[in-house]
Amino acid sequence: MKRLLAAALFALAGAAHADVLTFQRAEYVSASINESQSRLLSSAEQLEWTPVALPHLWFRDQPPVYTSLWYRVPFQLEHAPKAGQSLYFPKLTLSEITVYVNRQPIWKLSDVYRPGVPLSAVHIPIPPELLRTGENTLHLFASGDAKRFHGVSRIHLGDTATLAEHAAMRSLVQEHTGNLFVAAFGAIGLLSLWLWLRAGRDPVLFWYGVSGATLLAATLVWYVAMWRPEFQGWRTGLLFMRYHGYLVPFFILHLRIAGRRHVWLESALWIVLVYAFVRISSTGAAAAHAWFGWGVAFSVLPALLTVPLLLAPRLRSKPTVLLLVVADFAACVLPLHDWAARLGILDFDRPDLVYFAPPFVMLAAAAPIIERVQAGMRATAQYRRELERRVAEKTHEIEASQVELRRAQRETAFAEERRRIMADMHDGLGARLVALLSVAQSGKARHGEISEGLVAALNELRLTVDSVQPVEG
Repeated sequence: MKRLLAAALFALAGAAHADVLTFQRAEYVSASINESQSRLLSSAEQLEWTPVALPHLWFRDQPPVYTSLWYRVPFQLEHAPKAGQSLYFPKLTLSEITVYVNRQPIWKLSDVYRPGVPLSAVHIPIPPELLRTGENTLHLFASGDAKRFHGVSRIHLGDTATLAEHAAMRSLVQEHTGNLFVAAFGAIGLLSLWLWLRAGRDPVLFWYGVSGATLLAATLVWYVAMWRPEFQGWRTGLLFMRYHGYLVPFFILHLRIAGRRHVWLESALWIVLVYAFVRISSTGAAAAHAWFGWGVAFSVLPALLTVPLLLAPRLRSKPTVLLLVVADFAACVLPLHDWAARLGILDFDRPDLVYFAPPFVMLAAAAPIIERVQAGMRATAQYRRELERRVAEKTHEIEASQVELRRAQRETAFAEERRRIMADMHDGLGARLVALLSVAQSGKARHGEISEGLVAALNELRLTVDSVQPVEG
């Protein structure tokens, strides 16, 4: 664990190591690019070499034109090393470089990578027969453009296993870890877009997904362009998009979190992003100036993302939103750190930190989105409980209405039955009694006729009473 930590510190900071010789001084001389390098080396040895400290940043120390320089680093070895030896460059930002040990070429950039590809860590094994006891000389033939912030880092010489570990650690921390974050948040962005399609069309979720998908797409296109010569003229612009292309949808995401929508501002940001990409992808000095100007401008943009959040009173007190504000400022500091290193304000060998800006802000932005989703889930649960309560109330009301309806139906039936009985009694029993009364009043009734009529009327009354009695079983 201690060895791993030491390797990480060395890889990131270029610190001293017991098994490593670090060259911090060199000599250089201008070179012509029209002759063969072997003749140039012989010619250069006859010229007056200028001492220089490493790292040598051309933007700060050289005229802003395309440059080819020879570097010479003499060093002493007390005895020829038994184990394999290697060179380690913690940063290599040049159009081309050829490395010589004791006048023998051992490595050329264009033999391994496309010209102009910025490398975070380069490990170069040295053939063991080239190193000798006593005086040795390391030569570099370097070509590049000062306007594109090219230069030569410190050079480390030491045990192959040790330097390979340092190079692998720096490459892991600076490049591979950043790419893992890009892949992770790109996948989360695509998942967010899928969820947006499936559930509710929340604009916050949509723009979070667009930010992650843009980050992933820009990185993939950049890596494709590194190995495709037809994209060579677009590489700097694609590098800009890889660093900053996700910021425009991310700015719109901040507006949506704050509940704002400014069509003119959002359209202007997209236009500016495309314009910056085209300008940076052009050739000549204007492209280098555009890269610097737009690169710094978009490096400051994350700090401006906090404005819509801080202007919303309901958001300023939320811990998740404050976390996003802190991440926005961190995402502003990280690329500005890299520009300070390119300009020579900070140590040129410092690792680039812009790769870690997207994970900062994407992870922090997930917090208010998760909070928003949780609030939506709570509101949904509350709505479901309220709906269940209302359904229960309506069910009770319906049941009460049905009871009332059945009661009204019974009362109607009873009333109808009473009407029928009254009609039957009127038409039957009433008519019979009226007829008997008429016979009795006439005095012509025969013997027993009235009593027989009364018995018949009484029987009819009994039948009527029996018909309205409830029947059980």
